[in-house]
Amino acid sequence: MKLKIDTWTRIRTAYSYRHEPEYLRMVAAYVWNALLWTGTVIVAGAALYGASQLFSILEDAGNRSAKAYSAGTEAPILDRTQLQAILNIFTERQTQYELLKTSPPTVADPSR
Repeated sequence: MKLKIDTWTRIRTAYSYRHEPEYLRMVAAYVWNALLWTGTVIVAGAALYGASQLFSILEDAGNRSAKAYSAGTEAPILDRTQLQAILNIFTERQTQYELLKTSPPTVADPSR
C-alpha cells in the first residue's frame, strides 16, 4: 500500500514542478507509460472481442450443421435453377459491358 501512495505522491510532485527539467522528464515518462498501457489494453481488448465474435460465429455454424446432419435434411445451399439464374445474370452483364466497350455512350463535357 505504501508503494501505491508513494507513486501517486511522486506523480503529484512531478506534475506540480513540471516547469523544471528533471521533473518534466518524469512527467513525460509517466505520460508515455500511461499511453503505452492504454494502447496495449485497447489492442488486447479488440483482439479478445474479435476472437469472441469469431468463435461465436463458428460455434453457431457448427450447431446449424450438426442439427441439419442429425435431422437428415441437409438442404443444398443453392439449387440448379438458382445457380443458372445467377449465371445468366453474369453473362448478361458481360455482354452489356462488351457492348459499352465497343460503342461507348457520348457524354457532353461538363467543363464547356
